[in-house]
Amino acid sequence: MQTYKDIELFNIYNKKYKLYDIFGDDLDNYYEFHLFEKGELICKMDEPVYYFYLLVDGKAKVFTMSEDGRILLHEFYKSISDFGDIEILNNTNYGSNVEAIKQSLFIAFPVNYISSICMNRKKFLQYLCVNLSRKFMSSSKKSSYNILYPLKNRLAAFILEHITVEGQRLITLTSSYKEIAESLGTSYRHLYRCLNELKLLGLIEIEGKQIRIVDEVNLRKLSKEL
Repeated sequence: MQTYKDIELFNIYNKKYKLYDIFGDDLDNYYEFHLFEKGELICKMDEPVYYFYLLVDGKAKVFTMSEDGRILLHEFYKSISDFGDIEILNNTNYGSNVEAIKQSLFIAFPVNYISSICMNRKKFLQYLCVNLSRKFMSSSKKSSYNILYPLKNRLAAFILEHITVEGQRLITLTSSYKEIAESLGTSYRHLYRCLNELKLLGLIEIEGKQIRIVDEVNLRKLSKEL
C-alpha cells in the first residue's frame, strides 16, 4: 500500500463526487490517498477499523473465508463505494475482508474524524442511510437468488444482464471466471460444468471471455426472469 496526499487530485474527486457536500468543507485537513495493488487486503476481518474508505478508482471485493479456506463472496464494488460504515456505526472490528482485485485508489479518512465530526452532520448521515439501504437490498436479493434458484438459472440471468442493446449477441465478460463463480456462490468447476451445459443445449457459444448468445428466447426462459 502507498499513502500520500495530492490536493490537485483530491479536488478532482471532490468535484466529481461532491465530497464537501457529504463530509463538510474541512476535508483537506483529514484525507489521505491509499493506493492498493491487486491482491492486497484493504480491510481484514476481525481487525480494528482505522479508516473510513472511499473507493474512487479500481475494483474491490468483499468476502468472508471459512477455516478450511472456502470463500463466500458478498459483493464486487467499483467507484464510488465506501467501506467501514457498518463497523464505525456499531463500534466493532471489520466484519469482512476487502481485497483489491485490480490496482485501486481509495480516499481514507481517520475513524476519529468520522465518528466525532461527520456523525454530527445531517448530510453525512443521510449519505450513510442511502448507501447502507442499497447494500442491504443488493445482499438480500443475491442471497435469495442463491437459495431459491439452481446455478443454471442464475447463470442464464447473469449472461443476459450483460446485454446492453437490444439484439446484442456477443458479450465480453469483465470479470474472471473465478470471480463470476464467487459472485454466483459456487465453485469454478461447477460454473464450468454449467457453462458447458448451456453450450450443449445450443443456447450459447464460448470463446475465451466472450460469450455468444445463440438462442436468447430459451436462455430467457431458463433465467426465469430473475
